[in-house]
Order: sequence, then C-alpha cells, then structure tokens
Amino acid sequence: MKKFALIFSAAYLVITLVLIGIMTALNVNHSSGLAFASLFVAASVPARFFYKEHARQATPSEVRRFSWFAVIGVWAASVIMAVPYMALVLTPIEIKELGEAIGSRLIISVIVLSWMILTWIYYFTIRWAFSWFIKLYEKNASPA
Repeated sequence: MKKFALIFSAAYLVITLVLIGIMTALNVNHSSGLAFASLFVAASVPARFFYKEHARQATPSEVRRFSWFAVIGVWAASVIMAVPYMALVLTPIEIKELGEAIGSRLIISVIVLSWMILTWIYYFTIRWAFSWFIKLYEKNASPA
C-alpha cells in the first residue's frame, strides 16, 4: 500500500499546487476547503491504479494501511509547500517572531491538538474517498 500512498502524495502535492495557482491567479482567497478538495481528488488517482492492478475492492486492512500512509504523505507535502513559502515570503524578523510565539506552552498545546484533530479528519476523508473511488471504478468496469 506504500506504492499507492506515494502515488496519492504526489497527486495531492500537484493538485494542491495547481489549485493554489488557479485561485491566486483569480485573486480568490483559499482556505481549508482547498485541502479537502485536494484530498478527495487525489484519492481518485491511487484508487484507479489499485483497481487496475487488482480488479477488486481493497480489503479493510488495505484501506487502513493506505489511509495512514497517505496521511503521512499529506503532512510531508504540507511541509514541502510550507517551508519554501515561509522562506520566500517571511522576513528573518518575522520567522524569529514566529519561532518565539510557537515557544509558548499554550500555543504548542493548540498546535498539537489541532494537528491531532486534522490528522483524524484527513484519515477518515482519505479512507472514505479511496474506497468510494474504487467502488466507482468497479461499478463502471462491470458490464451493465
């Protein structure tokens, strides 16, 4: 399932960057809805590869493994996008201030809690979307 999670991660990164580019070009503010749209669309890519390779639905165990690996990929892609963005947009003083602000126990607690909640939301979104797309591909492949 790692192979499919890597496919998902690459698709997620590309789709997110394309959507950010489009929304920026159109001068539209992007929000967390962008991340969920990217998650949903990106899940269709490995689902398609999985169905082509196995011609069946994924087992619950396979879906769980894929989903956890895919969540790791989402966080990795987020770091890949955030670090260069911060390096290009923020001044050294702003980066220092951000580091000092993050040092607060309250802020760390909020960050950890938010990260945990988002991880679970991402996990269930990816899990549902991956399974749903496999079922869709199976239905479309079946003779009517």
